[in-house]
Amino acid sequence: AEVIKVGAAWAQAGASGVGLARSVEATMQAMIIGEMGAEAATTGLIAIQSSYNLSSKDLLDVLADLNATENQTAISMSGLIEVITRAGGTARTAGISVQELAAMAAALVPAAGSAAQAGNALRTVISRIMSPTADAADLMRLMGIEVESAGWQSQTAMGRIQTLSQGFMGLSDAQKTVVSASVASRWQINRFDLLMEQVNSNMKNGTKGVGYYTAALNAMGDHQKAVAQYQRELNTYLGSSPQQFNILIAVLKNAMSTAIQPLIPSLIILLKRVAGLAEAINKLSPETK
Repeated sequence: AEVIKVGAAWAQAGASGVGLARSVEATMQAMIIGEMGAEAATTGLIAIQSSYNLSSKDLLDVLADLNATENQTAISMSGLIEVITRAGGTARTAGISVQELAAMAAALVPAAGSAAQAGNALRTVISRIMSPTADAADLMRLMGIEVESAGWQSQTAMGRIQTLSQGFMGLSDAQKTVVSASVASRWQINRFDLLMEQVNSNMKNGTKGVGYYTAALNAMGDHQKAVAQYQRELNTYLGSSPQQFNILIAVLKNAMSTAIQPLIPSLIILLKRVAGLAEAINKLSPETK
């Protein structure tokens, strides 16, 4: 029943043929690896595919990268999907890849709150960096950033975040608070601070940077390795004793359903006779019963 609902949801989203089959497969895998419910997995993956205009095959590749991130950081796959669902559209428009967004999500969850909070925070930060307010532009100028310059205007949101992180780390704590409130809003101060620190550490130290942002990028850096690990985990789950038992039960149910079809007419006759016998007994006197 769940598979049918998942397929119907993907079909409604425009998937068909081989693409539909692969999309359903991706959802089933997300449910297994991410320990997610059918509705959450389906809604999340449809949102990711739509935000980043992914093919069904691309979606399976993204799941492998998200699994690699989950394995090396503190954020779960369901959390990553939640963040991308909330911020993916804004991120893609601003030129941020799924992998970059996943790395930023890993930097914020759970240290700076829930996945839903991180998703909302990243959406706000990305939007404000792409279209800074007058106050934010003035503060950036103090860090040596001219928002009207060709260099700034030509950068993607990720490039701008990296540029900001360099200037941000040279500020005093008081100045950081003012900049964070203006660039990211006063509701996202702690999250912006943490993001700046980890992005800057990655820029300065590369793969040896401190924090989950770098750990996530490192985990996704070798995609073939991520895919191989993802497949091993799926095989381990599907080959586990409890899951094999569940598969066996499903097979038996299907087999019983097929085997019992020819007996249905006879069963109906038998049930009618039992019902008639019960009715006849009910008409007897209490002593005879």
